[in-house]
Amino acid sequence: MRRPSGFGSERTTPSRVKPAFSSTRSDAARFADEMKQKARADADALVRNAQREIDTQTHRAIETIRREAIDLSVAVASKILRRDISKADNERLVDDTIREMQTKAGH
Repeated sequence: MRRPSGFGSERTTPSRVKPAFSSTRSDAARFADEMKQKARADADALVRNAQREIDTQTHRAIETIRREAIDLSVAVASKILRRDISKADNERLVDDTIREMQTKAGH
């Protein structure tokens, strides 16, 4: 059986092979570390984007609920108040209520 060129010769002695394997191992370890760091960075970016989207959607939902609650409250109050007080008093009460709700909401 024929040996590949250089096999068994002085050029491939174990003392010369060890540094080559060691270098290859350190290159592989460095590459694995780089891939882990990239994966962590990608995962962190995904989490940040998801949190940003959750915050945006939460804010939109709260604003929608707030508007609907105000509209419903005004509609109900208007129906009740039309029976008992004047239109001017009704409008003043509605305006006061809206201002109070805006103050509580921080607007």
